[in-house]
Amino acid sequence: MEISNLSIAKDTLIYFLGSLIINCISFFLMPIYTRYMTPADYGILGILTAFSSFVSIFVCLQLNSAIIRFYIELDEKHRRLYVGTMFIAVYIINFFICAILLLVGYKFHGIFFRSAEVTFYPFYVWQLIIIFLSQAWIFPSAIFKARQKPWHFAGVSLLGSGVGVLLTIYFVIIKEQAVRGVIFASLLSSGIMLLVNLLITLHYASFKPLSINYIKKSLAFSLPLIPGMASYSISSYADRFFLDRFKNITDVGLFSFATGLLSPLQVLLFALDAAIMPRFFTLMKQDIKGNEIKRIITLTIFCLGIILSGAVLFSRDIIKLADVKFLPSYNVIPIISLYWFIRYLQFYPRLTLLWNKKTILLSYCDIVSVITNLIFNLIMVPLYGMKGAAFSTLFSSICVLILALIFVKKYCILTYDSFSIGIIILATIGTVFLSPYFPLSWIPSFISKIIFITILFGTLMHFLKIIPLNELIQLYKIRFRTNN
Repeated sequence: MEISNLSIAKDTLIYFLGSLIINCISFFLMPIYTRYMTPADYGILGILTAFSSFVSIFVCLQLNSAIIRFYIELDEKHRRLYVGTMFIAVYIINFFICAILLLVGYKFHGIFFRSAEVTFYPFYVWQLIIIFLSQAWIFPSAIFKARQKPWHFAGVSLLGSGVGVLLTIYFVIIKEQAVRGVIFASLLSSGIMLLVNLLITLHYASFKPLSINYIKKSLAFSLPLIPGMASYSISSYADRFFLDRFKNITDVGLFSFATGLLSPLQVLLFALDAAIMPRFFTLMKQDIKGNEIKRIITLTIFCLGIILSGAVLFSRDIIKLADVKFLPSYNVIPIISLYWFIRYLQFYPRLTLLWNKKTILLSYCDIVSVITNLIFNLIMVPLYGMKGAAFSTLFSSICVLILALIFVKKYCILTYDSFSIGIIILATIGTVFLSPYFPLSWIPSFISKIIFITILFGTLMHFLKIIPLNELIQLYKIRFRTNN
């Protein structure tokens, strides 16, 4: 079964646009939010985001990864039983872990973050409740991905994000509650979406009889992945910890603002993951190797290069629209964008190891990620502040990519077009380093950047044959017939 570039591109576009629409709304609301929030306010949100990211890993024990993996293999009858069994298991685990943290967490939260502005109550307590409510999304997310229903996935995501944005506008802008308004909006939107996600899950679930064997198999698969996600969380948020320790909460806020400005890159990674994982597993299951997997890898890295280049080129203009007090955050944006690029280059080696059930090797990669990230941050943040934190994350990610490629070469088979990927990487890195040298005036800057990206990546698409001309003609004919 051949999976065309157009099929991957279409589903990726649906996943991407579904998430990007609301992210764009939040993105364009940033100039308004910055009028009501200071860099220190963003610092508080950055600390709470880091806390939420780390705790969420242990609340669900990474069963979300196991659910999509085993759901694909089952027939319809056993799928319903599997969903029902795992729903009960996930919420029992979720309840007990959150309850324990609520009871004893106040004794330990100061160990990790020292900022006096972020107290256990109400901030951490509210965040734990949000985490508990948000776990309901695990099941609709996995089901829609496995069934390859990107429109359903995007629709529910859009609904949840839309509710959150509207509530945030109300509490932050109208009620002027700043940080508390953001958290309270998230709390209410999570409660509303809990009901929606429960209804969707129940539609695909059966609770008789429950199977303990499903729980055992899923835990055996998911528990080795915890170090991986913990390392991802540490790699993504350790910088906030060290900035809070060695600098101040304002630096945490500026760094968090910069990462928020690059949120479309995270959305793209999420969209590509959602669209490609089931297809990639299907290709591996059918033992199809060579051209199809190679084309998928090249296409997705090419798409990421375009998005990353655009995000970096236009980030300074967006910060100026927001508020000049956030302009220092621009200094780390090119570095953070390269981190996300390297992070995505890890995607296919890691996915190959995951399919071949080499989860222990993924754990080794993640241990290296944690150790190198902590060492780099410990050395560089006290000396270089935000730039040190950004470079630490980038260097750590490069180390993990090299190790993952070594493991794949030794234990698995993964084919890719090294020449095309190398050209795309060089073009993207070159764009990032050229970004400060474009004109500063609005109109010349905008026009020159659009022309530059169009010529550069249009040339790459043609000469590397990333999307062949016959497929573009086919897509045009389909759209023409549809419109008529």
